[in-house]
Amino acid sequence: SWADLHNQAWPLVCDWLRADNQRAFDRLDAARGANRYAGGVHEVWELAHDARVELLVVEETYAYPARLRDGQLIAAVDIEAPDVIDDAVDELIERVLHNAGRVSIVADGNLAEHDRLAAVLRY
Repeated sequence: SWADLHNQAWPLVCDWLRADNQRAFDRLDAARGANRYAGGVHEVWELAHDARVELLVVEETYAYPARLRDGQLIAAVDIEAPDVIDDAVDELIERVLHNAGRVSIVADGNLAEHDRLAAVLRY
């Protein structure tokens, strides 16, 4: 049955997700040493729009409502205002994928030292 298949397959999926997250963290560490690292939504935003992000690693529930001013993100308090991007992180993920990059979603708290979002750059 579908339930049996799910119960048998789910441990494999969990193992793959753990391995994928570890690969993402390893790549972030290597990128820091090679000066191909960026951290935080503000820094990564501009680089992603220049198609420089090869791998984006972001915490699962991280959201960042913002206004865009001269290409820079400004945190928004009133997320219902018409000029506010309700979640710049979602926009960032879409941009990275559009530019043939990869995205890895990790559990909350794993990127605290990276301001909840980090990237491996192409160059």
